[in-house]
Amino acid sequence: MKIPYSWLTEEFGSATPSVEQITDALIARCFEVEGVEKVGNETVIDVKVLPDRAHYALSWNGLTYEIAAIFGIERIDRGHTLPQGVLSAPEISIDSD
Repeated sequence: MKIPYSWLTEEFGSATPSVEQITDALIARCFEVEGVEKVGNETVIDVKVLPDRAHYALSWNGLTYEIAAIFGIERIDRGHTLPQGVLSAPEISIDSD
């Protein structure tokens, strides 16, 4: 999976580790990094997600959570919130006829 470094900097801000730190940490933990390439002005990290990690790491968000856990950093809060209030369950009635 290819993940742009610029996207990681949007997720972590100034706390973003360097490309080298990220690749070394991913390799040391549970992923394979197949390479780092420049595409125009963008640095792209190519991560091979192993089958036992596919359930969460086959998305940019999954890899971001993994990087956050490795380095002990937090993602930037984008302000996504759940609706306020309690959702009520539908009323169910059973007729005995």
